[in-house]
Amino acid sequence: MAVSKLLPLFVLFAPTVAFAEDWGGLSFGTGAGYTEATSDGPLGGDDFSYRVRANYDVDVGGYVLGGGISWDGEDVDLGDGNSLDQTLRVGARAGVDVGNDWYYGTLGWARASVEDGAGTIASSNGYYFGIGYETYINRHTTAGAEVVRQEFDDFELSGLGLDATTLNLSVNFRF
Repeated sequence: MAVSKLLPLFVLFAPTVAFAEDWGGLSFGTGAGYTEATSDGPLGGDDFSYRVRANYDVDVGGYVLGGGISWDGEDVDLGDGNSLDQTLRVGARAGVDVGNDWYYGTLGWARASVEDGAGTIASSNGYYFGIGYETYINRHTTAGAEVVRQEFDDFELSGLGLDATTLNLSVNFRF
């Protein structure tokens, strides 16, 4: 009986017979991760985060080029009543197609929102860069890992600059 309950999960995540996949097309994903943030001053903290994302990629032989948008929900306590609440990223990614695996670098524009102890929300534009990996687990589903470094220097809150590093594990659905 327990085996029959696990069968749908096995079918979804079972390794497939080796096949060359085309990494091109639209994908949507969700994930969970861990964010560590530090400021120019004494503020800083870390906590779990979650992500939703959409990408469009083009497979050009042994290389893949693409772009996308992602949003991270966070509640990183920075101290003194300040918290990192969310991060939006829009950017490009490019890397090497190794059959069912894809290794890539990513970079682009980012925007973070911070809430101070009085409930004031401030945002800052910045940039991000990182590395990632995806692998097919069945014909339309990939699993991935990504490490992204983000830097923000112009929050409306006086004197706040913030750097954040996020490690995220994801499940992506490709069409």
